[in-house]
Amino acid sequence: MKTLSRFLIPVGALLLCMSFIAVYSFLPATVPAKYSSPDEASNFFFSKLYADSSRLWAFDDMSIPTGGLLHPRSVRVVDAFLVPGGFLGLPVFFGGIGQVIGTAAIPFLTPIFGVLAALAWGALMTVKFGRRMGLVAGALLLVQPAWWYEASRTMQPNVLFCSLVIFSAYFFFAAPFKAMVEKSGSEGHRILRAADAAIAGILMAMALATRTSEAYWLIIGIAVAALAFPRRTPWGRLIVFASIALVGFAPFLALNSSVYGSPLATGYGAGVSVISAGTATHGQGNALLGPLRPYLFPLGFAPRVALGNAWTYGIAFFWWWSLLAVGGIAAYVIARKKRSETDRADVKTFALATAAVTVWLLFFYGSYVVQDNPDPNAVTIGSSYLRYWLPVAVFSTVPVAWLLVTFGGRLAEKWRNAAMAAAVVLIGTASGYMVFFSHGEGLLSVRDSIKTNVNIAEDVISITPQKAIIVTDFDDKYLFPERHVIVPLRSEVTYGSLHRLALHADGLFYLGLTLPDKDFAYLRDVKLAPQMLVPVAVKAYGEQTLYEFRRTDLTPK
Repeated sequence: MKTLSRFLIPVGALLLCMSFIAVYSFLPATVPAKYSSPDEASNFFFSKLYADSSRLWAFDDMSIPTGGLLHPRSVRVVDAFLVPGGFLGLPVFFGGIGQVIGTAAIPFLTPIFGVLAALAWGALMTVKFGRRMGLVAGALLLVQPAWWYEASRTMQPNVLFCSLVIFSAYFFFAAPFKAMVEKSGSEGHRILRAADAAIAGILMAMALATRTSEAYWLIIGIAVAALAFPRRTPWGRLIVFASIALVGFAPFLALNSSVYGSPLATGYGAGVSVISAGTATHGQGNALLGPLRPYLFPLGFAPRVALGNAWTYGIAFFWWWSLLAVGGIAAYVIARKKRSETDRADVKTFALATAAVTVWLLFFYGSYVVQDNPDPNAVTIGSSYLRYWLPVAVFSTVPVAWLLVTFGGRLAEKWRNAAMAAAVVLIGTASGYMVFFSHGEGLLSVRDSIKTNVNIAEDVISITPQKAIIVTDFDDKYLFPERHVIVPLRSEVTYGSLHRLALHADGLFYLGLTLPDKDFAYLRDVKLAPQMLVPVAVKAYGEQTLYEFRRTDLTPK
């Protein structure tokens, strides 16, 4: 029976992992190579470009005569070259993997990393809190709704970043090579004791290359954990880790220099992918920080705004998960005295680091007023805040796991594992319902939206010249790279450039929501007439219409 169990458990775990890779891959499997997010579209374009040519820039001969205005969101123009509007880590890593196994695999890499990270998280929690806690925490990360959703938006960098941090933490804290050397007792292999810290440093460098802006909270979390318990901190391993991380990140400084012109320059914040209501640069919070504000909180510091966003998008949106996490904290506090001193120290270290990172992330990103959806009142699972706060979602699996393990421990041995597994399945069912059926940006809605817009984009491409320029507000991600695009229409820069753009294109078009008569007249008479252009409706697509901006200076008298 024990032999059968030893066989069935790994087979079952493998099948579970493969199932979640498939579930996370819902969007790329149903709408291949098309994305509803400008960030995803840009990351896929440059990952594929890097896989095909080992380059992160694409020359556009239309950039020079048009003043570098032609690019979709999340893409920048530097010296007539199109370059990523974010960090370079994901295109380099995914593009590099694509060079080895083929570019068709690129959209499916995030689901694989997401599942492997859940396994590593479970293994790390096993080392710190015991086997049962590790198994439950790892399983809960697989079904955590924010993690599940972001792993399904496969060209976003957030899950890859968190996965690399989890891998790094596993090698640093679990130290599998150190344990192997100590178990073997071989003096000749003692150099391998440093391998864990070195691998952890390389993985952390890769994480920073993926989202360099997260260096703030990583440094805070590591510093709090180390300084709170200096006697329990492996300082030698920490020094090796930090040194290797700095060395490993150095090539990306050189890459930044070649792409953006400076080692410290990135595309982040330049290719804006969301509608922002503005950075909070005024107010009592900013006044309190004074000259330190731009360095500590470049997005602004507005505590009341941040707390409101934390409640709306974090606690209240996933209210049932929040209740489980609070219940887990209460369960630990009640049973705290029954734990050993070592266990209590591990929990305290974890709790302090989690609290520090959570508070920082909530204020750092929560102070920034972001409107992803055209509806300013919409609160959806696709909110950018959930991506920014993904590390908090990872940490939250521990108190939820504690709750399940605590109540499972009160049951008879023969029912204990089955009860905890049933609880995870129930939580997974609730998460899956939110991920797929959530209003507005659930995966089913995203899939349907992509299919509809791809059909429109394909028709627009078929009826416009190859060297046409298309002005659009939201469809750039579907039209690029087949057509040159500029975003948005309602911009004085765009309006003032339309005649120049028309001179260098085989046709100038606008694809957007159908204009009411009053708006059409305003566009024609106030905005286009001074540019010697006239709008003409070409074709309607439901609520959208393709307009052509025709040059009046070519019209025969």
